[in-house]
Amino acid sequence: MVKRLPRPSATIPIRHDDVAIVDEEEDERPHSAGPQPAPARPTVPFPGDAMHHRFARPGRSAGESLARFLYFVSGALLAAVVTVYGGQIWRKARQEPPPPAAAAAPRPPAAVLLAAGGRIELAADLRTVTRLAGDAPRWTAPQPTSFDQLAITGPILLGRTPDAIIALDLESGRTRFTWALPADERWGAQPPTALGSCLATVTTRSGKAVVRCLDIATGAVRWTAAPAAAHDCTQPLAAVPGAYLLPCPGWTAVIDDRTGAIAVEAGGVGLVQDDPPYLLRARSRLTLSPWSAAKRRFTQTGELAYPTTAATSSALLYKDRLVLRAIESSDELAVLVPRTGAAITVAAPVYRLADSRPFARSCDGTTAPRFQLLELTPRIGASFDPATAADRALALLDVEHAGLAWTSRKVAGLRRAGGPSLICRGGHYLVPLELPDRTGAPASALWILDAETGKTTAAVAFDPDLDASFARLTADQLDDERIVGVGKTGAFDLRWQPPGHGLHDARADLEAALGPLP
Repeated sequence: MVKRLPRPSATIPIRHDDVAIVDEEEDERPHSAGPQPAPARPTVPFPGDAMHHRFARPGRSAGESLARFLYFVSGALLAAVVTVYGGQIWRKARQEPPPPAAAAAPRPPAAVLLAAGGRIELAADLRTVTRLAGDAPRWTAPQPTSFDQLAITGPILLGRTPDAIIALDLESGRTRFTWALPADERWGAQPPTALGSCLATVTTRSGKAVVRCLDIATGAVRWTAAPAAAHDCTQPLAAVPGAYLLPCPGWTAVIDDRTGAIAVEAGGVGLVQDDPPYLLRARSRLTLSPWSAAKRRFTQTGELAYPTTAATSSALLYKDRLVLRAIESSDELAVLVPRTGAAITVAAPVYRLADSRPFARSCDGTTAPRFQLLELTPRIGASFDPATAADRALALLDVEHAGLAWTSRKVAGLRRAGGPSLICRGGHYLVPLELPDRTGAPASALWILDAETGKTTAAVAFDPDLDASFARLTADQLDDERIVGVGKTGAFDLRWQPPGHGLHDARADLEAALGPLP
């Protein structure tokens, strides 16, 4: 605040205007009775006129004028300070390099597979493959082309493109070989599989299957086999000592693993046991023919005959009991045939089989598991409602006691994920399920079931912050201990027993949809 200056003394009069000064002088001059001449205007300035002309303005006091003067002076000083220091800051900013840009967050991998002691990742560019031991890279292998699929088979990691395969050594990451698909062929339903010293590939030419043996070390083609009339051979190749088996509807091709020579087993349904190998033959009656490694064929010597002619899509041997899986159009689910005695038919009142998926012949063991998991759909009949055609239920077939041990509720939108075959590892079924939650929104969970006792071992689901789904997982991402995949923040490697970070117990959610679990 500017203080008001004291009023000037009488010796330094401040003239506000000429009229006021004249009036004061007239008041001090003695008056006569007659008229007086007009006073002369002073020619010598009064003391203080210089100050008056500098500060004073009509209608303003001296204090106000001084305050305005100081205000403008302070503004000018402030502008000068801003100009000087602003210029220094500007020059300094021009001399210093700009701060480095924040590093972009790494993109999550496109695919993750389980590997012993770690995992394998395919980068987001689909060209860079890395094997990790824990979280540390063991090897990295950049590729010249992008991969559509990545799979582990035997000692190699196989990357597949629409017209070629690239085989990487699983231990070192080096490229073993590249094999290009012939121009007139397409990939078959079966993926390339390491069987013994061969990488067996199945392609199609004009709708017929073509089987090749590629040397697993060099990729050289050892032989090519083209079974006649092999139109619908979609089941995976199987290996027996000295040969490969290609199951086809109504017959089985037996391919010599040295030369590719083909022998046809008419009526051969498929293997029912791996060790020792037995082939199920459907003739006037069902027989099991043992494999002769010396003769490289199935023989009649030692055949096992069963008194039934039931139609079947696949079968297994459990102890001495033949378990036949019914065909999809049948109202039966399975037929259990003992060596002696009558066959036992297993059926459900309102259900039939939803698919032709083969039984699990083993679960990392030498014998078939006691319990078989079935996926059921509503039976077509007089009371069939087309709106429920996509509904599904799950059931457990107890082959020991020849009956269904458990059947779930029918659920709209229930889907078993994980690939075409059941995942059975270390004596456990690993069943990825996609199903609606309690609000009707899509959800997923992993149901782990003991294949020998038929009891639930665990039921887990991903935590919401992981942003992952079991519906997208495959058999290459699950085993009897771990789960790997890709979530919102990148790759994850979790243990499901007991559920660790990233997983939570989902038994209550599954039971809300399916009913009480076994």
